Amino acid sequence: MKFNKILEISLENLQSFGRVYFTPKQLFYEFCRVSRFPFAVDLKKFAPVLGKISNLVRNPNTLEPPITWEEFEAEFENYRQNRRLEGLLQIESEIGFPAEFPPDLMLYGLPKVLICETDEIAQMLRANQFHLQTPCAVLSLPEASPFPEIWRKMLDRAENPQVYFLHNASLPAYSVLQNLRQTLELKAEIPLRPLGIRPIHAMRLQLFAHRSVSRDFDLSDFVFLSDDEKKWLKDGRSAEVSSVSPMRLLRVLRRLILDLEIPASNWPLKLPKKNLGFM
Repeated sequence: MKFNKILEISLENLQSFGRVYFTPKQLFYEFCRVSRFPFAVDLKKFAPVLGKISNLVRNPNTLEPPITWEEFEAEFENYRQNRRLEGLLQIESEIGFPAEFPPDLMLYGLPKVLICETDEIAQMLRANQFHLQTPCAVLSLPEASPFPEIWRKMLDRAENPQVYFLHNASLPAYSVLQNLRQTLELKAEIPLRPLGIRPIHAMRLQLFAHRSVSRDFDLSDFVFLSDDEKKWLKDGRSAEVSSVSPMRLLRVLRRLILDLEIPASNWPLKLPKKNLGFM
């Protein structure tokens, strides 16, 4: 199929859930999914049947994008000329969170804060009112480095506060995670929970991943990562949170932040414990 046709199908897919805002990167990954699986069917319809097939095997592996982000961006710029695309966010290059707050705001407790590794995911979640629906404040890592004083005071006033970190499956992300508490200047008694993508999630979900130069990195602190996951990272592979569909991202994050029960599934594939990653 030609670029414009695949793009239009991708936009229809993202817009089919109603008023959901998505980033250009999320549109890129939807484009990759449509390109890779143009005749895909909704397997959820067949889950009850497939759940009874005990020997069903799905090869855990990440996929290579059929087009680079740079190639997509160039073609997309031509397509979007004089077109208004419903739901597509214009990601701000500057940090968009306000620097000043009402003086009485710090009188309230703030029980939950979600910190996103990238600005674009933080902006996407806020555009979809995730912070109001949960309720959970959403900051990007640059906005939270270090943690603003007003947030510290609000966390101190909350009962059992929680801070979450939503990150990519990549060595840079785990490098950030290694010293994140010090970067945020977060008190030791406040729990800090990673909700990012692990390599096993990227492989099981067959997300689109990128490959860069292999490098050695000390991952010994991350005891929950398997040897295969560590090798996957050191081989230069990485998968972005943006590669998860927007609706899945919103749904799963909402379930975890609100500590809702995991829905029952007949799907026979096993994933790691939910408290070690958000997928």
